[in-house]
Amino acid sequence: MAGQWSSPPPGTSPSAIPTEPARQPSAYPSALGKVLVVVLAIETVLALAYAVFALGPRRGIFADLGSHPALVTRDAATGSDTVNLVLFVAFGLSTILAIVLGVGWAMGVRRARPDRPRPFGLAWWLETVAGVIVVLVALGLHTSGEPARIALGYVVLGIGTLLMAGSAAWALLTVRRATPTSDVPGGPAAASPAPPTGRGPGGAPAQPGP
Repeated sequence: MAGQWSSPPPGTSPSAIPTEPARQPSAYPSALGKVLVVVLAIETVLALAYAVFALGPRRGIFADLGSHPALVTRDAATGSDTVNLVLFVAFGLSTILAIVLGVGWAMGVRRARPDRPRPFGLAWWLETVAGVIVVLVALGLHTSGEPARIALGYVVLGIGTLLMAGSAAWALLTVRRATPTSDVPGGPAAASPAPPTGRGPGGAPAQPGP
């Protein structure tokens, strides 16, 4: 009958229309992104822990050394030095590892999705640079031999590590948003295709011929 769609050849489905396969994004940014998220989470926790330690017990040790040296025992000073070294080294190593992985992840994302904007915006860079500058200023204050000046340095260092903690947490959220589950095998993009609709070209129902 004229004006009606003829039925497809025997053995074929009405919806079996050849289509161009969708371009699958590279799994490299997603795999590296998951590792980077873990490292950034560790860096955030270590930065917060060191900030609390620097602003509290560590600053207090040097404040007491400046005002009442007799109140500070050798064991207390040695214990504070040990905790300070462990926390600062752990925080520094996690930061270096996060930088290395972050550079690799960002380059992978740019290669896989060249049309996407850069993952880290200007505001994140400003906070990160501000944190680094504050930490460097604090380390400069620590070169002084005066306990009161060193105590001030730990206040500044605590503020700097708080900024670094915020930067790491911000980067963590950015990486999670930029690494959708559809890029991961087994995610929504890997789900089975939709069942045939039984509709012909243009959305019209496929009907048998005369």
